[in-house]
Amino acid sequence: MAAAALVKHVPQASRLCAPLEPFLKSGLLHAKRTNRRACVDVLEATHGAASAALLSLLSEQQPLHLLQGVEAPPAAFADAAAELALRYSDSRVHAFALEVFPLSEVCLLEKFGMAAVRHAGAERAPEWTRTWQRKAAHVLSSRTDFDGMAILLAKQFPPGSLSILLATWAEGPCVLDPNADPKSMRALRRHDPAIAAIVAQRFLAAAGPASAAATPPTLLLELGLCQPAGGLSPDLSAKALSVCGRRDLPDAADIMPAAVATHLASADAATALWALGALPDARAVSCASLGGGSFAVQLSEGQHFAPTSWVSARAVCALDPALAAWYPKNDPDYESVRAKLLELGPAAAAHAEASDVEVLKNWIASDSLSREQRLQWLAAATRLIEAGVVALKEVVESSAIAWASKASKDAPLVSAALSALAAAGAGPSALEALWTAVRSGDVARQAVQLVGMGEVPPALLERLLASSSLSSALAALHLAASHGPHVQTLAALAVRAVGATGSQANAPHPSVQLCRALTALSRGTRELLLRRLLHHEQPSLPAAGSPKGEAHHRHVRLWLCVGSILEVEPGFAEEVVAVVEPALRTAMQLPTRVLLQNVWARAAWVNSKVLAHLADVVSDLSLPEAFAPRCVSVAAQLVLHPSHGGLAKEGAEDISSSPGMKRLLEALVAWSATYVQTPRLLASLALYHALDKGLLKAPGWYLESLQQAVSEGAAFKKLRETVDMDRWVSGAWATVQPVRARPLDVVASLAHKHVSDNFWSASSPEPSDGQAGAEGDPSEAAACYQRRPESQKSSWFSSLAETPAAATADVVVVGSLLDNLPNMAGLVRTAEALLGTRGEVALHSQVVLSDPAFLKMSVASERAGHVIIVPRGPRLVEFLREKRCEGFVVTALEQTSTSVLLCSETKLPQRMVLLVGSEQHGLPVWLVQSGLIDLFLELPLLGRTGSLNAHVAASMALWHYRLQH
Repeated sequence: MAAAALVKHVPQASRLCAPLEPFLKSGLLHAKRTNRRACVDVLEATHGAASAALLSLLSEQQPLHLLQGVEAPPAAFADAAAELALRYSDSRVHAFALEVFPLSEVCLLEKFGMAAVRHAGAERAPEWTRTWQRKAAHVLSSRTDFDGMAILLAKQFPPGSLSILLATWAEGPCVLDPNADPKSMRALRRHDPAIAAIVAQRFLAAAGPASAAATPPTLLLELGLCQPAGGLSPDLSAKALSVCGRRDLPDAADIMPAAVATHLASADAATALWALGALPDARAVSCASLGGGSFAVQLSEGQHFAPTSWVSARAVCALDPALAAWYPKNDPDYESVRAKLLELGPAAAAHAEASDVEVLKNWIASDSLSREQRLQWLAAATRLIEAGVVALKEVVESSAIAWASKASKDAPLVSAALSALAAAGAGPSALEALWTAVRSGDVARQAVQLVGMGEVPPALLERLLASSSLSSALAALHLAASHGPHVQTLAALAVRAVGATGSQANAPHPSVQLCRALTALSRGTRELLLRRLLHHEQPSLPAAGSPKGEAHHRHVRLWLCVGSILEVEPGFAEEVVAVVEPALRTAMQLPTRVLLQNVWARAAWVNSKVLAHLADVVSDLSLPEAFAPRCVSVAAQLVLHPSHGGLAKEGAEDISSSPGMKRLLEALVAWSATYVQTPRLLASLALYHALDKGLLKAPGWYLESLQQAVSEGAAFKKLRETVDMDRWVSGAWATVQPVRARPLDVVASLAHKHVSDNFWSASSPEPSDGQAGAEGDPSEAAACYQRRPESQKSSWFSSLAETPAAATADVVVVGSLLDNLPNMAGLVRTAEALLGTRGEVALHSQVVLSDPAFLKMSVASERAGHVIIVPRGPRLVEFLREKRCEGFVVTALEQTSTSVLLCSETKLPQRMVLLVGSEQHGLPVWLVQSGLIDLFLELPLLGRTGSLNAHVAASMALWHYRLQH
């Protein structure tokens, strides 16, 4: 902001362009609007107003129609302009930025790529994402070097989001650069293995044997690890493994086991023992050919390490006890060796047996075990407890809880502790003690094993319901139980468990799991679940509240589960509707109402008593206005969409011709003529469908029901008291002269118009004697009625209205600084209504005059009045100077140190330019201090609100002008 103030006083500010570019690029993307505005001011001074115009509009989040046609910013600021465009929620602005701005590859692939991948997999992705994909594929098709791909290896891209682009890139030519950085390939392999495989295959295919042989082994290793099995030749595999460390050997053993076996053919005993524990599918095979005195590590059939003697393996374990855990148990002298291995400490816990309980207890007494030793100890204790060694249970519980609590973020250690606790039979108290360590989804399934299948303590249940991962895992445990779930716990989980990221019910949520598993549950379990939901969970539901709140989500989950149970068990229809009907009366949120209506419609479709009850409810025309549309919606759904919600299924009973459906349709006839719009529309649609499909075979049922509704229905009581129906209808037809050439709908329309005119014509009742003189003349009050604007103006205003359009306006209202369309439309409408052709309005863009929002509010005043276009910036200054030369007095609505209060004594000039500032900032400082404004006007405000809407303030000034001139 200081730079914006100083740069206006610097001569030849354009020479500051290059030094200020980095500052301006970052400032234009600042979170604060005032800082962005200051950078735009600096840009105007250094690059010109035209170059900064579009950036100014983008920083202010102006709509698309104001952006179109404006000069693009300098190429150096194209990326900044594009990032400003990406902040819009309007996807059309994103497409505009892609077409207009010369984007750099970084901005195109990273910034727009991140925005595009958010729509990956969407059914209706925005159009601009296809434009981006085409442009990005064109950029990638021209890249042949490996380092050029580093731009795509940014970790912020979700896995799989670049597969289409890379597939396009892989079709072009490629050059394998020997100096490429293997770290980029490693990062891509860990982030998205599928994309890494595409990249590696392309480079190796393009390189050829000679180039591949000259490739550094570090890069060759990374390319080989991305390949499927057999991707590298034996020679290249051997070269790559020459620099392979233990970190990558497990992956290499999967892809090139023969090469790994050859590479480790001369491995020592320590490497052989490490391979038994680290490499997948590695096992020790006794070498009988050497008299059983050695073993070999086998990776796959026919792939062996060099033989290792048992003696050397024991010596290595003595030097490095961490290797003792992987000492092979097929040693011929294992029983005598095992005791010596246990003397090495907890690292050899894998060799402990039931007779070694005291040894295990002594190990943990010192409380100085390392992480790896604790893992080994827990694994051994779990194995022994499962084998029936109960003496370890108590010490396992205390040690596992203590270790897992201290290392709550160490998932392998927590998992091992939970396995040990589950084997020891620890209960819910252990879960509460480990609560901070088990909330992550990685160990949730193991953690809920501690809860068990019985009733959960209320305090623990509330904590479980607040964790989406634990509640989902507990529901899966209950639904997978062979003897059935605990009904109370499962019902609570289905309704009250929170959804991940605040959702109502995502895929792993207990309510969704329950709905999918209903067919696998017994009928008795489903009955108990339904009654638990209806008579315990439903009465305890909180008020729905916000549509995005957890309380409303509970309502949705409950009725989702109830509807799913009803679909499987239609025999509970009456019991369900007894709860659904009062719930539908009080339901506040639309999703809940839709579910309730679906449940009621499903129950009516499968149960004739429920259908008859629905017909009775709909027949009552005195239903509350809020409840009536909901009941009519249920009835209309049965007629219009029986397949919606799974109502009409193959083999199900057809109720379309049942007595209950006939009563329901007759009840809808009355609603088709009611004054309440929603039920009238739904009932009319349902009846049209019923008549069109011939659902009822009884002729004349529709007219009979309509006659009964009009003659007896409560909704038509007022009409019957006011109008003599027989004479009214016959009199209406009598006024219409029958002409054969006229269609029937035209004749009916004329009759309806005549009746409406007579029925709604204003009357002039004579005053009663008792009312005269009480509160003025009642006859005058009765004669007062609302009058719509007429096309003929009063004689007082006719002189102004008849002024030729070519005449010079006396008042020019300058709204070029306004940004809000309603303000601009209101300004044009007010100026034309008050001043006619004596007024003129200046706006900043021609595009505004064709905007639908502007046209809706201006009511064609822009065609009746005179609107000119005066853009902001230098043209606005020139316009004000021209008007001053023509004799106009430039007046501005702004609070300044010299402003004059606008009142009845304030003398306004005959020829005036009224300048209105922007909605938020008023007049810019440079314009206030420009010397072009002759008079500042200020409105006297008495309230705490210190300003008025720009259009309202201008209207008050124009009204004062009308009173004076």
